[in-house]
Amino acid sequence: MSPYDALKLANVLIMSGEADVSSVFLPVTPMKRGEDGSIINLAGTEKGNEIMNKKSNLIDEIKKQIKYKKSKNQPTELHEKGLVF
Repeated sequence: MSPYDALKLANVLIMSGEADVSSVFLPVTPMKRGEDGSIINLAGTEKGNEIMNKKSNLIDEIKKQIKYKKSKNQPTELHEKGLVF
């Protein structure tokens, strides 16, 4: 599933009243750091579209997020709900 696909899924979940769980599927906006240290939003650019169309295993990505959050003692309930949704 690509980040664009995950965004579509998040939108469907929001519309069906599952806004909390939908946050698990919202992709991060592709950005890069400019030579002057500024942050450049790549959304809508060729490079940004390439990133947003890249397919990955969504379940593996959610599991990685859970592992990272646990390592930082952050809550993981929503991500765990996302795995079983």
